[in-house]
Amino acid sequence: MKIVLQNLTKTFPSRNKKGETVVAVSDLDFEIPDGKLIGLLGPSGCGKSTTLYMICGLQKPTSGKIFFGDSDVTGLEPEHRGVGLVFQNYALYPHLTVRQNILFPLQNLKGPDKLSKEEMLSRATEAARLVQIDELMERKPSELSGGQQQRVAIARALVKAPRVLLLDEPLSNLDARLRLQTREEIKRIQRETGVTTVFVTHDQEEAMSISDMIVVMKEGVVQQIGEPQRVYDDPENLFVAKFLGTPPINVFDASVTGGFLCVGGDRLFEMPGEADREVVVGIRPEGFVPAGDGVIGGKLVNIEVMGRDCSVVFSNPACQKPTVRAIVDSDVRIAAGADAPVRFNLKKNKVFVFDRTTERRIMF
Repeated sequence: MKIVLQNLTKTFPSRNKKGETVVAVSDLDFEIPDGKLIGLLGPSGCGKSTTLYMICGLQKPTSGKIFFGDSDVTGLEPEHRGVGLVFQNYALYPHLTVRQNILFPLQNLKGPDKLSKEEMLSRATEAARLVQIDELMERKPSELSGGQQQRVAIARALVKAPRVLLLDEPLSNLDARLRLQTREEIKRIQRETGVTTVFVTHDQEEAMSISDMIVVMKEGVVQQIGEPQRVYDDPENLFVAKFLGTPPINVFDASVTGGFLCVGGDRLFEMPGEADREVVVGIRPEGFVPAGDGVIGGKLVNIEVMGRDCSVVFSNPACQKPTVRAIVDSDVRIAAGADAPVRFNLKKNKVFVFDRTTERRIMF
C-alpha cells in the first residue's frame, strides 16, 4: 500500500501565556512506495513519532492530507485504516498468554470482518510462526525476554493482515546484541509479508541497515530523503552529514581562498571559480589516507587498533572538536608517540563543503 503525505503539518498549543503554537511537523510532502520499509530518522523531538501517529490516525493533522493508495484517509478513524502499530514499550497484556495477546485484535472484529474461532487460531499460529515464537504460545509476557516480547507485539500487529505496519522505536529497550539480531528479523518479516512498513528510530545505524529509504528529519522538517547509502554518500546539508555515520564525520572551520579549499594553513583541493568565503568542511573518518606529504595533518593523540581497522586520533586546531578520528587499515603503520606529526591525503568523495551560514552543501 502506497502512502502519500501531502503538505502535512501538526501544531500543538503552547503552555506559555503568549499562546504561541508549537510546530511538531511542518509541511511534510513525500511518498512512501508500496511494499517498502521506510525509516523516519532524526533526534528526539524532531517529529518522527508524531508523523507516525498521524499516519495511523491516533493524531489528527492540523493541515494537509494522508492517502493510502488513492484513498484519502485523513479523517478516517484508526480502526478503519488497516494499520498495525507496534509501540516502543510493546504494550502487551500481562495477564494474557502469547496466544491470547495475538488473538486479541481478531476477537474485536465485528460485522463482515468477524472470523470464526478456527480462522482466528489459524491466523494467530501463522503470525507466531512468521516471527518464530510458535513454541511460546502458552507463556505470559513476564516469562519472555525483551526480544521475544517484541516479536509478540509484531505478531499481534501482523495478525489482522494490515495494509501498513508502523513501528515506533521498537528496538530501543533491547541490549546491543539483541538489537542487531532483532532488526535483521524485522527486515526478514517485512520481506516475507511485503507489507509497507514505516520504522521510527533515532539510531542512524538501525535505519541505514534495514531501510529501503530513509527520511531524515530535524525540528519537524524533512532534511533529506533517499536510499540510505545515497544519503550517506551525498548529504544535502551539514546536519545530515553530521547525523549519519559512526564514528561521526570530522568537521573543520575552513575557507575558500584564491581558488583553493583551505583548512588552517593546509590547501586541500582546488575550487576554481568559487568566490573567497568562510566555509565548513566535513571529512568522513574513512576518507583519510596516511601519507608523509599529505594535504592535511596534525599531532598524534592516540592509535586504537580494532582488528581489521585502526583509528588514528589526532588534533588539528581547525577541527570543531578537540580531536580528529581517521579510520585506516590496521596493516598501515603510523609512527607512534604522543604529539608526533601525522599527515594524510584525502579521498575526494569523502570530503564535503558547506556554506557556513546556511549549512547547505557546496558542490565542487
